[in-house]
Amino acid sequence: MRSVTRTTGGFALVALAAVAIVFLVSRRAEPAPTQPLITWTPDHVAVTLPPGESVETGSKAPAALSWETYRDNTYRYSIQYPSVARVSSKTPSSAMFEFAESFELPDRSSVSDTLVFAVQVHDNREGLSAQQWAERHHASDPDTVRAREELAVDGAPAFRVAVWEIDETTHYVVVAKESSLYELSYIDPGSASLAFPEALRRKYDDIFRTMLRSFHFEETRSRQ
Repeated sequence: MRSVTRTTGGFALVALAAVAIVFLVSRRAEPAPTQPLITWTPDHVAVTLPPGESVETGSKAPAALSWETYRDNTYRYSIQYPSVARVSSKTPSSAMFEFAESFELPDRSSVSDTLVFAVQVHDNREGLSAQQWAERHHASDPDTVRAREELAVDGAPAFRVAVWEIDETTHYVVVAKESSLYELSYIDPGSASLAFPEALRRKYDDIFRTMLRSFHFEETRSRQ
């Protein structure tokens, strides 16, 4: 049932309009937040979160993590990673950050799995662009490609391709820098066929995006 108020002389209508204008002006006057989500300090990346929020998804943030810096003095880059990760290197030009997780399935059985973020450096002898290299090596079958995107990583041209591989989607971000191609890859936590709990999917989506954002090229040493 609607309630109708009748007035004389239009005074109430004018008063309501004035209140609405004041409300809209006050809303527009609210300052926009300027604090960046990620800010660089000399030794680590500081992640600034609104209370209860995550970096990218706007979901509830995972438990606070301690972050460390990985530096490759040969290929002159650094990347931030949670200290809980196991760091290994199969070749001098690669680095792997492994995250072991145990969780319960809906049927109450326990499962363990490992998620990986990897960095691989390739010689760019043909002078390929990031897009050319990514599409040659990861997008040869168009039926498996889920996304393509041009972007920049630490100011360098980059290209991302998401590819369905067996039972999950892998993101490959290729960055072209001087005579090298830097390939950063990770599995999309939301695409894995294994029934990861939603909280774990959000947690690793935040972690992998933060690692990608933190990738940084070190200054080139001057030649003697």
